Amino acid sequence: MRGFEFFSLVSAYTMDTPRPLHLKVAGRIKFQGKVLKPIGNITEQNLEMTRQNVQMLDKGIVDSLVGEVSISGLKLNQLMLAPQLSGLLRVSPKCIKLDASGRPDESLAVEFVGPLQPSSEDGLQSGKLLSISLQKGQLRANICFQPFHSANLEVRHFPLDELELASLR
Repeated sequence: MRGFEFFSLVSAYTMDTPRPLHLKVAGRIKFQGKVLKPIGNITEQNLEMTRQNVQMLDKGIVDSLVGEVSISGLKLNQLMLAPQLSGLLRVSPKCIKLDASGRPDESLAVEFVGPLQPSSEDGLQSGKLLSISLQKGQLRANICFQPFHSANLEVRHFPLDELELASLR
């Protein structure tokens, strides 16, 4: 992930700041899953399984990659975001969704809705929604971004000094 710029996920414009903003991410992610395919014909034997797949279709996870994810030691610069989380990751052509939790006061939910391929116009991403919700102790961060529609950011008890964005010396 060298040279990865977080802000390129939500904006096609390059950031022109006097000094570059360095946001280094470190940690381990383990994933174990399988590809779910839609079922063609219905018989009495697989009726219950078909009902489950219809529920999955309603949730948008048919013909997608679904599995268990484990996140450990996730840090943004020196800010520990997720010491140990586990949960479910779903990736489909139209959506990426992560729901993970650890201790009762730790959770991470990420959802990206929209085509995951660049559009033909200028190669820009054509996402419809980016939503991130993080809780770790008293730290709370909620981000919701809909291009050309709205952007919401709510942050509580955020230790800025651990991000190491600037030196106070």
